[in-house]
Amino acid sequence: MHFPNRYRKSYCVISLSLFLIVFLNVSRNGFAQSSIQVASATPQTPTTSVSVNYSSAQTAGDLNVVVVGWNDTTAKVQSVADSAGNTYFLAVGPTVGTGLQQSIYYAGNIRGGSNTVTVTFNQAAAYPDVRILEYRGVTTLDVTAGASGSSSTPSSGSATTRNANELIFGANIVATLTNAPGNGFTSRVITSPDGDIAEDKVATAVGSNSATATLSSAGPWVMQMVGFSAGSGVAPTATTVSPNTGPSTGGTVVTITGANFTAGAAVTVGTASATNVVVANSTTITAKTPPGSKGAATVKITNSSGQSVSLANAFTYTASSAMSTPTFSPAGGTYTAAQSVTISDATSGGTIYYTTNGTAPTTSSTKYTGPISVSATETIKAIAVESGYTNSAVATAAYTISSSAAKPAFSPGPGTYTSAQTVTISDATSGATIYYTTNGSAPTTSSTKYTGPISVSATETVEAIAVASGYTNSAVATAAYTINSVLSTPTFSPTAGTFTSVQSVTISDASTGSTIYYTTNGAAPTTSSTIYSGPLTVSASETIEAIAVKSGYTNSAVATATYSIAAAQPTFSVAAGTYTAAQSVAISDTTPGATIYYTTNDSMPTTSSTKYTGPISVSSTETISAIAVATGYAASPEAVASYTISSAHTVNLSWDAPSSSADPVAGYNIYRATGASSSFQLLNSSTDAETTYVDSTAQSSTAYTYYVESVDSSGNQSGPSNQVSVTIP
Repeated sequence: MHFPNRYRKSYCVISLSLFLIVFLNVSRNGFAQSSIQVASATPQTPTTSVSVNYSSAQTAGDLNVVVVGWNDTTAKVQSVADSAGNTYFLAVGPTVGTGLQQSIYYAGNIRGGSNTVTVTFNQAAAYPDVRILEYRGVTTLDVTAGASGSSSTPSSGSATTRNANELIFGANIVATLTNAPGNGFTSRVITSPDGDIAEDKVATAVGSNSATATLSSAGPWVMQMVGFSAGSGVAPTATTVSPNTGPSTGGTVVTITGANFTAGAAVTVGTASATNVVVANSTTITAKTPPGSKGAATVKITNSSGQSVSLANAFTYTASSAMSTPTFSPAGGTYTAAQSVTISDATSGGTIYYTTNGTAPTTSSTKYTGPISVSATETIKAIAVESGYTNSAVATAAYTISSSAAKPAFSPGPGTYTSAQTVTISDATSGATIYYTTNGSAPTTSSTKYTGPISVSATETVEAIAVASGYTNSAVATAAYTINSVLSTPTFSPTAGTFTSVQSVTISDASTGSTIYYTTNGAAPTTSSTIYSGPLTVSASETIEAIAVKSGYTNSAVATATYSIAAAQPTFSVAAGTYTAAQSVAISDTTPGATIYYTTNDSMPTTSSTKYTGPISVSSTETISAIAVATGYAASPEAVASYTISSAHTVNLSWDAPSSSADPVAGYNIYRATGASSSFQLLNSSTDAETTYVDSTAQSSTAYTYYVESVDSSGNQSGPSNQVSVTIP
């Protein structure tokens, strides 16, 4: 059990062992005065090994059961062993739950005396909980079950026993605490502080059984059950061993058929134990034969209960066959160049060892792993070796390398060029002299001696050999050069682009006398394509590709021009501008069959934007962007119209005339500031003769501040009046 942090701090680094001796009076069920010995260990820090001692000396012939639980899903049990030398077998598991794992192991017919069980993990396991128990009167594994879940009532799931009076053993690992054993079970230990149980009962009759328990609260759990029967159960039988022959060196995988085979069964062939024994089921075992002496041998199968069966002369050891003699490719001989030699053997699975110094190969010689480079005269010897076979005979291959001068090389290499080439000839053989021809004849030492670069201005073939002291003449090197001028690439008028009307496209070429071939279907043009004879009408989007061709020249590069005919730009029924009321805006397009898409959020419209289906109501300031799309046309240029909807308000101002004035008042000037500004602007264009004024230019959601100054007949203004402020909703 993995305690939450709030509990775990009080149990840090605890390793607790519990020892019980319990006596069961169940002789009527077939266990005369059976006894149980229990011990446990629950280290509270991650560990790779847990050891638990039996408190009392064990009785030979009893059954040991080891329960291993741990609180992670990555660690694995590497081994279960004890100091008495008993062999433990996995009964069930690992069963994996949420952050939990558990396995149950057992050893039957144990040795007597003091004993310590040690469980080893492949890595540090979190909060391992190991419980060990000793039972008397049962030795043989019958059935198992295991399950995981999250609740307050764990259950292993059911399994049907095959014998009466079986021991039904149950155990769990939980994330909470176990309060009580399952119905009919006796609790042998509930570990502390982990709260994991080991319990058992006797099933007097054949039938379905399962292990259960009751937890303190719901939480993740793993629950397992194992049924054990008395050692006096049905003995195994054996009928066939296949194959029934194999080499005396061992290693033959055999299948043994019969009945009543149990987990942990051992196999011997003759006097030696077989390896890789796997009990596939109660009727089938596979194993690998040990080495043995030539002749027939008895095969013996022993169940973990100690019951056994023997098949006399069931397997015959034969004399080991010899490996095939290795072969070489290429075969030994005289060569004029270095050779890459491979060695193979007809016997599958063999290992080849070889030498190149004339000594006989052994298994201490070089192991063959890939082709051997033979660049000088030498002899290779090889043998093939494989378990179960005698070594092959020695294979020998002698290679004589009579080197010839390296083949000359040309730069640039042969090919077709559009201008004269300066060709150099070189050779990798030190001190070699090169001879060459340009008239098609094979070069000899009487041909022209190469002394410097050769100018190739017309189509011709250069052939060369290299000659050096101590070498045979090189092979003839040949380089054919074709000199062809390349025609100019055709041009288009108008050039490629997007247009809003049908285009008349002309194709021309700067090379006099050339013929132009073109395509409009995306295929590369050839001399089988359409010959250009006059302007091409482009009324829909398409790509034109063209080449120029002329005798004695290399065809031009392919010229490509893509023309897109765009749909007409949409138009708006209401021109962009500022309005004092909502507007109903219609969008139209002159392209037949065009579909219009638009946006009102200042983004560029696409075919994923809103499709136009009728007039758009513009009741507040916004920008409409639109495109037109039609089959055979590119999308139109974007049309944009910005609308400002400004609702005007009126502010009524009134004031009192001055009570006294040295000069008669001729009128008044009214001033206004907007928002938090301290800059006042004159509103009236001429002096207002009244003591009232209507400001009809006020806008929504705006604050204004006003004051008034009086003016005499000479135009002199008084000081400002008091200020009044208003906010337009």
